[in-house]
Amino acid sequence: MFGTEDKDTAVELILQSVLKKLPSRTRESLRANAAESIQIDDVFEFKRVNGATFWGALSLRHVRIAEEETTLVRITDITQRVEHEAQLQQAKLSAEAAMQARTRFLANMSHEIR
Repeated sequence: MFGTEDKDTAVELILQSVLKKLPSRTRESLRANAAESIQIDDVFEFKRVNGATFWGALSLRHVRIAEEETTLVRITDITQRVEHEAQLQQAKLSAEAAMQARTRFLANMSHEIR
């Protein structure tokens, strides 16, 4: 998904995206809070190694399993969904603008007929 097999590079790319959206947290505080029960469920714009971007739904949980702590991360690529939603929003705005123009036209015609 990130265009690399290197785990450290992928983790760095994930952290960059998360920290960009959550500017109040620094990398150190994010890792320090991992000892607690950190949970993140949000949509982020991630960057691939080649610089291309994609939208991903991130689910992150820090858990303790058999005396060991680990962080579980799941990222689902939702680029198509985000782009489709943007297209729908643009179509809605266009339809609303057309409806307003129609309403103004009919109001003017009604006034002229009277």
